Amino acid sequence: MRWVYLPSLLIGILLTICVSTARQLGQGTPLPESIQSIGLHPPELCGGNGVCLLGITPGSTGWNAARSMLLPRSRDELYTKQLVISVDTLPNQVDETLIYFFQSVDTLSVGRIQALFRVREAAPNVGWLIKQHGAPCGVSLYTRTASGYRLPQATITLRYPHFLANVPLPNYHLDISTRIESLYLYDPAYKAEVRLEACRDLMTDGVQNRRWRGFAAVWRYAALARY
Repeated sequence: MRWVYLPSLLIGILLTICVSTARQLGQGTPLPESIQSIGLHPPELCGGNGVCLLGITPGSTGWNAARSMLLPRSRDELYTKQLVISVDTLPNQVDETLIYFFQSVDTLSVGRIQALFRVREAAPNVGWLIKQHGAPCGVSLYTRTASGYRLPQATITLRYPHFLANVPLPNYHLDISTRIESLYLYDPAYKAEVRLEACRDLMTDGVQNRRWRGFAAVWRYAALARY
C-alpha cells in the first residue's frame, strides 16, 4: 500500500511549497498604492465577520452608515441602493479602480461589493492574493462558451468562502505575477433559487470547477478531475 500513499504525500508537499513560495514572493512584491488604500483585509481585521474593503464588511456594516462615509467620495449618487467609488492614485489616470457598493437584500446592511481594476498597473497580482488569504477553496476555469466556442481569452476564478477574484489568462497560464481583473465580495443575506456554493460555480454552462493545484498552465487545470 505504500506506493498508493507516496504520490499523495508528494502532491501535498508540492502544494505546500507552491503556496509558501507565493506568500514569500508576494511579501517581496510592492503593492500598488491603490491596493494599499482599499485593503481587502481578512476576517480577523474586519471584526471577524468576513473580508472587507475600505473598512466595510458585507452583511455587517450598516447601509446608512456606509452611505454617510462613502458619499463624499462617491462619483455616482443617482441610485439610492448603490454607490460607486473611484480610487485614483496613478499619475495621469482617472478611474483606474472602481468599487461598487450595493445595499444588501436585507435592506439594513451593505451587501455585495465589487472592485474593478481598469488599469493593469493598478491591479494586484495573484501572489498578493495568496499572501493575504492563502490558497483558494476552489477554482473555476472558463475557456469555452455554453455552445462550445472557444473564448478569445481564458479566465480563471479563484474562490474563497467570502469572496472571489476573476483573473484573465492572456497566455493561458496562471502564475504569481498574473494580474487580477476584479474582486467580488458576497452578500451573506442573498439566497438564490439556484443552489450556490462559494467554492464552485454551479450556474454557468461549460465551467470547469477544479481544486487548487498551484500555478500552472490552463491545460493542466483542465486535465484535473472535476470538483
